[in-house]
Amino acid sequence: MEALVVEACHGIISHRVKGAGKLAAKFKAEVTELVRQSITSVKEGDLEKKFENELEPKTQNHYYLDTYKKIMADNVQTVIDQCLAKHRISYFESTTVKTAICEKTVLGALVDAVSNLNSVGTSNTEQEAKDLHSMVQAYFKTSVKRFVDSCFQDIDRSVLQRLDEEVEKSLAGLADGEEDEVNAIFDEDQALRDKRAFLEDKVARLSGAVKLLVAQTPTVDEALSSILGSTDFGAIVRLMKLHSSSAEVQAHGCKVLAQMEGPWKVAAADGFIEAVVKAMNAHATSAAVQEHGCLALCGMPLTLDTQRVEVASKGGIAAVVRAIEEHGSSAKIQEAGCRALNNVAFSDAELQTLVRDAGAVPLLQKALSAFPGQEKLQQTGKMLLGNLALKKATLSTDGPAVGVPEASTAPLKTLESLG
Repeated sequence: MEALVVEACHGIISHRVKGAGKLAAKFKAEVTELVRQSITSVKEGDLEKKFENELEPKTQNHYYLDTYKKIMADNVQTVIDQCLAKHRISYFESTTVKTAICEKTVLGALVDAVSNLNSVGTSNTEQEAKDLHSMVQAYFKTSVKRFVDSCFQDIDRSVLQRLDEEVEKSLAGLADGEEDEVNAIFDEDQALRDKRAFLEDKVARLSGAVKLLVAQTPTVDEALSSILGSTDFGAIVRLMKLHSSSAEVQAHGCKVLAQMEGPWKVAAADGFIEAVVKAMNAHATSAAVQEHGCLALCGMPLTLDTQRVEVASKGGIAAVVRAIEEHGSSAKIQEAGCRALNNVAFSDAELQTLVRDAGAVPLLQKALSAFPGQEKLQQTGKMLLGNLALKKATLSTDGPAVGVPEASTAPLKTLESLG
């Protein structure tokens, strides 16, 4: 064991102490002596004491008793197995070889064998020898296990842990006065130093960028102030993204976007549609966000089919229908939702199908029944129901639909006249 430990330590020194041959030789000699002393201490101290302790009387603890009982049980099992093997009879039946055991013969043999296990012949000498053998065997098994387990603990404590402390003290003393060779030991490779410097510089620049971004990010109050005074819908969308968790910022953003003219010309490119739909989805319980989000989707010119399709693909139809459903007590949201759906789905059969499939028709009928005195809601809702029903009837028959309200052919103008 001493040679193995020394060899391992020398390998570590040779690998780590490069360019310091004189100091490496000192280190190896010192480590070799420390290892010899530690292992000798274990041999002459801890291990010899353990051998001496084994000569002293031992208490029959439960480990020993359990082992002894196991050995006795194994002896009984061995007798039974031998008895069964002795009285097993083989015979042939057809082409299959089977083994049968004569029950009476085996039962009698087993009784005799087990009975004689503790009283062999007329003398107790052999039985006492067997019992003593079992006791010695049980002691040997428990003592060996105890000895081996404690040896590992002694080696760890007296060799490994102590050696670590002694080596550190000794090598520190040997390094005094050998500054150049010590620097050579711990000197990093040039490529490693360059990489470390590069990474440290990169971390510093990234940390500075993060601080700059945090410092430049407007607060909620600053964002609200910027939105209310802004005519740049791209800047408004960016502020909405920065403060996506603020329902107040989302509501004001949607409100200002709804009041601006012509944002749809570059809406898809600058994320206008996505920002509005995300605001409605993130703040479904906010009446202000839902109302102004629906109104923001009303400013789209009917000629921009691409934007209307994007509204559907981004989940805009579903968001508006959910707003109508979850805010059934708000006449403003019912009206704004009708206007948004009417504007998105007008004159497009596929989009109208999506509106119907989203469950809009029964919700619109419920809204008209709930607010009979709301003139703008009644006009907008009936217009939307008429367009949806007329288109469905057109798809299903060549004749005019019976009982369907007349749909407006100029919904944009009508909606604009509603305010």
